[in-house]
Amino acid sequence: MDKFSSSYQPSWPPAQATVDVVGSVETRQRCRPARRAFQRVASFFVQELLDRRASAGAGPCEHGVLHPAVVVREAYAEGLGMYLEFRGINRGLESLHIDDLGVDADEAVAINSVLELHSVVKESRGALNSVLQTIRKLSPRAFVLVEQDAGHNAPFFLGRFMEALHYYAALFDALDAALPRYDARRARVEQFHFGAEIRNVVGCEGAARVERHERADQWRRRMSRAGFQSVPIKMAAKAREWLDENAGGDGYTVADEKVCLVLGWKGKPVIAASCWKC
Repeated sequence: MDKFSSSYQPSWPPAQATVDVVGSVETRQRCRPARRAFQRVASFFVQELLDRRASAGAGPCEHGVLHPAVVVREAYAEGLGMYLEFRGINRGLESLHIDDLGVDADEAVAINSVLELHSVVKESRGALNSVLQTIRKLSPRAFVLVEQDAGHNAPFFLGRFMEALHYYAALFDALDAALPRYDARRARVEQFHFGAEIRNVVGCEGAARVERHERADQWRRRMSRAGFQSVPIKMAAKAREWLDENAGGDGYTVADEKVCLVLGWKGKPVIAASCWKC
């Protein structure tokens, strides 16, 4: 031990070594949250690649995405001077009919579609066009459309895979900033919501692939072709203020982009909201 100690000579002064080691540790500490998020999301993608290889991308695919339950609070509505009537419709968007909604002729209609319409974006486009035409027949005063701002409907698997990998890595990183590392809520969101979406984007093809997220530009073109006119959303300043007070992280960004309000995480677009009228 003495021989080893006497023969060992550091290649830099001890003081410099201390600074370098501490700086290295601090750098690793700063990088760990993003690295942990990427490792977690990568594990989902690796597993889906293995499953896809085993089934050759053609086997049965369970969607299983758990959408948040819609809770109607009548007391809250009454406090706003509103009367709410909830009507459950036991059929998919593709087969939706105006009569299912029970709208009176003299009623003003507003439509709020949050992370739903992408599920009827098929390779033929006919299903989505049919839904949009049904909505047009309602002559809504306002049609608010909120969708993932991501290119997960690319025809080639590799491009779709890489786009989804970076997209969900950003979402996992945002969760790290909002919730503690061992928070059970974060684990549930990652496994049962985002994990299910990843399984569908990466592991499914054909009619089984329903998580067909597209870019805001594509939605703008599609809505215009369907006969809708854009209505500017002038709420960027309020959205930034709300994020500063409630989001729990300074990585969120809000931008006005061609009549869309785009929410991003560290420069990566995540969600786009737009408003339309007939």
